[in-house]
Amino acid sequence: MKPDINKLLKQLEQHPNDDKLLAKIALHYIENPEGNKDLEYLEEAYQANPSIENTHNLAFWLYHEYGDENRSLELQRQALLLQPKSYYPYASYILMLTFDVGYTDDSYLYKHANQYDSVIEYCLTALEKFYAASAEQHKVHQLLPVNIFNNIACTYVMLDKYQEASKYFVKALQELEDIKIDSNKNTISQSILDEKKYNISLNQVRLQILIGNLQKTVTLLIQLEKNAHYDNLDIANLYARAGMYDIACEIIPESAMDDSWELIWYAIYNADKDRWYRMKKAMLDDEIKYLSESKIDAEKYRLENRLDLFEEENEAIEYLKNIINNRIITLEADSISKPDSSIKTEFSREFFGCLLFGCSLHNSLLSDSIS
Repeated sequence: MKPDINKLLKQLEQHPNDDKLLAKIALHYIENPEGNKDLEYLEEAYQANPSIENTHNLAFWLYHEYGDENRSLELQRQALLLQPKSYYPYASYILMLTFDVGYTDDSYLYKHANQYDSVIEYCLTALEKFYAASAEQHKVHQLLPVNIFNNIACTYVMLDKYQEASKYFVKALQELEDIKIDSNKNTISQSILDEKKYNISLNQVRLQILIGNLQKTVTLLIQLEKNAHYDNLDIANLYARAGMYDIACEIIPESAMDDSWELIWYAIYNADKDRWYRMKKAMLDDEIKYLSESKIDAEKYRLENRLDLFEEENEAIEYLKNIINNRIITLEADSISKPDSSIKTEFSREFFGCLLFGCSLHNSLLSDSIS
């Protein structure tokens, strides 16, 4: 049962410098947001006692929730200097070296190259600490080794060490299979495991394309058809990456598709120019229809003197006009350039989940001393 916040605040009046009490209150406001009280109490807990737990929690939350990169990195390094026994601070530091501030998903934007070796070093340290932790903690972060192996592999890709990258993608998938085999330890749904396998397998395909092994690429892509999370856009994009434009074109249904899938559009244009034109023309027709509807709505808001909505609709109209003009220019040009983007930007890294000490919502470690 969670402690009542009013009781905690009452206790704080009697013990204003109790860092453990301050930390509990901070976690309450993390789970039940109320302004910046989460950060306020995390800061007070840290000021009262800059322990591993308080320093780490403040650093983690500053980075991912408040986007303060400089101070959070400084605090995380401070926590690491205290030589933590648990894997939390090491895993958190990996995320800071890997993901942009505020991101908790595969944001694709890697940090500077001089940090790649550090990412691998701290990944291995976090793994060592994780394997030394209790069985209970293994259940809490059951996918951590899978995610770390995947992220090590992605980092080796950035270092152009493809053999090492391949080895760690295999390790990630093997770790995933071991979770499936041991049902007594399995606290994760089959759907999550399948999705994880799908994402790592996509990375394997990207690596084979990067290496230039088209036979292995096709074999892996065919295997992915059996996965419940199969997405024809993902697969078509990879066939397009491999230069197999006809196959990429066949996979995609003749319906609206976002312009952001540039390589797929390039593949369709090269495989079937008439189809490319039909699909782009259908999108143009829809956009002209939306523009007409927006103009009617704008006029209605003007007559009703609803000026805020009138301004919003006018902004939408201008946006649609730009899209329509660009679409017309593209169709009239009847040409398309190959997108200039590196497949390295598509390698998907994994976030590790909540790493806050004392978070009851995720059954986290209460303190660094409990390993």
